[in-house]
Amino acid sequence: MFSRMAAFYLTSISARDVIYSISGQADQVWAGRQRGGLTRLRFRNGVVIASQSYTEANGLAQNSVYAVYESHDGSVWAGTLNGGVSKFKDGHFSTYTTTSASLRIPSRPSFETRDWCNVVCHT
Repeated sequence: MFSRMAAFYLTSISARDVIYSISGQADQVWAGRQRGGLTRLRFRNGVVIASQSYTEANGLAQNSVYAVYESHDGSVWAGTLNGGVSKFKDGHFSTYTTTSASLRIPSRPSFETRDWCNVVCHT
């Protein structure tokens, strides 16, 4: 899936910051970073054509992202060290913490919900 150029790009990020989790599809990858927040890399023909990093300044719960999951609807979930879980959808972040009333895990989770729970439950 990745070209040498893409591998070099990820290596250059990790030289400055630790990458903890990667999720994505064929044309884009989301990387959770120890200090750098959440980074999206877009690819064309295996080459990075664009990158965008999101941090607390953009609404991310915390800059230490330890788990990333992209759901079927395109939402990207970022599990942080101490700030809760942020959901990135349509260019905006929503953050959920243990005190958020709207954070509920279904009693009969689907396969995808179990994957999402791995982000929530292990951060």
